[in-house]
Amino acid sequence: ARTDRDNAVRQRDSAEQERDLIQAYASTLQSTLIPPSLPSIEGAHLATHFRPASPRDVGGDFYDVFPLSEGRWGFFIGDVVGHGVQAAVATSLIRYTLRSAAWHYDDPIEVLRELNDVMMGELAPRRPCTVITGAIRADPHSDDFLITLGTGGHQPGLLLDPAESAAQHIRPSTGMMLGAFKDAPFSACSLRLRPGQTLLLFTDRIVE
Repeated sequence: ARTDRDNAVRQRDSAEQERDLIQAYASTLQSTLIPPSLPSIEGAHLATHFRPASPRDVGGDFYDVFPLSEGRWGFFIGDVVGHGVQAAVATSLIRYTLRSAAWHYDDPIEVLRELNDVMMGELAPRRPCTVITGAIRADPHSDDFLITLGTGGHQPGLLLDPAESAAQHIRPSTGMMLGAFKDAPFSACSLRLRPGQTLLLFTDRIVE
């Protein structure tokens, strides 16, 4: 009986150690897929909140904000289908492709097309994703920010205005998810973000 109990204790300790190791690996890998900090933009306040669905698995949610030129910043948020190591591989490719494309194209539609081409050619098996990407530019003639954004099947953003009783949905008219169809259509829209207003972008876990 003592031997059985000792074996049970050893098995339990081994399972706990394995669980802790998996959790540590997942946490480390997840931390490489999101920015360690956000840039400082004079006249604006940036804030993020990220909570993985499970501490022992890597999710497919990602986001970033990064400088492009004087007075202009790029941003994106998205969600890869699935989770685990394969989703992490896809997320890493998507993040760096979006950053690179944002440097080469001012039009978010071209950024999305570039990403879609890369995903169709580089990812096997396919890992579709939804994305909102765009750019923020300080208006030199006011305290406003001019924002352009394009969507690839992602949830709409919300424009929050303290003077309004309801949020306004911000989304281009069309836009399919990326990495599923070679000639997927994308579109873009623009808005003026005024002092006191907030643009909220999120992934589907919020609505779920």
